[in-house]
Amino acid sequence: MILNRRDFARIASLATASRLPLPAPAFANTPSHPSGVQSYGVQLYSIRQLAALNLPSALQHIRAIGYTQVEFFWQQYTVPAKQLRTMVQDAGLTAPSGLFHFAELESRIPYASDLGLTYMVCPEIPKQYTASPQAMQRAGAEFNRIGENVRSAGMHLAFHNANPEFAPFHHTNLFTLLMDNTDPHLLGLEIDCYWAIQAGQDVLSMLNKYRDRIHLLHLKDRTASAHTSYIQEPPPGHFADVGSGTIAWRPILEQARAQGIRYFFVDQDGSPNPPLQSLQASFTYLHSLNL
Repeated sequence: MILNRRDFARIASLATASRLPLPAPAFANTPSHPSGVQSYGVQLYSIRQLAALNLPSALQHIRAIGYTQVEFFWQQYTVPAKQLRTMVQDAGLTAPSGLFHFAELESRIPYASDLGLTYMVCPEIPKQYTASPQAMQRAGAEFNRIGENVRSAGMHLAFHNANPEFAPFHHTNLFTLLMDNTDPHLLGLEIDCYWAIQAGQDVLSMLNKYRDRIHLLHLKDRTASAHTSYIQEPPPGHFADVGSGTIAWRPILEQARAQGIRYFFVDQDGSPNPPLQSLQASFTYLHSLNL
């Protein structure tokens, strides 16, 4: 990402304005909330502009808010793995997972291992496999093969949903075909609650149906004006900070916790608020639930 001087000044001022002098650092120094609240993380796409400018500073801002984990995406992968791992540790964070494009999954296995990841997450089904159910069988076989290689390296492969794969397709949909043609032990799931709901899915039902596959959740909220769609809208879209929209988070998070899901990442594609202010608002809401 190349930024001119005006862009740099704008984003730098955004970061400065978003320094929140709240008692949030108290959370950062506390292993768990007195009521037993567990930790939450941030998908770094949420602060992609700030992270592109100064990743160590962006990580420190995340920790100061109170988050304890981050999830990488491809913007960070130009940094050597050991250096990136040190940045995260120096900020007092951990990074259990990262998103990787399908085309680079296999080649990035050593890099992901050096990062110390537990999950390699793929957010796409390649178009060459989406023409027919038979092609999706081949997609399943390929995900299984790569998943076996990821498992051999001591990690797990997971698929991250959006909303296009839930569109009607040959009396089913691409998501169901992928699940039906993959081994649950070789391909898990990171459910993006917003995109699933945007596609008309019931997240509670998904949690129950795929309880043995779902290991991670993405959290972002949905405005009251949103309508079911199978097209991914760009920001600002219908995105809202967690707790300020229409998604009923308490039952989703209660069921997820009960099923043993451990990883919850706020993932803001966009927000009416500056990125760090948005993350603070989501964090404050999530901790108010006392889950």
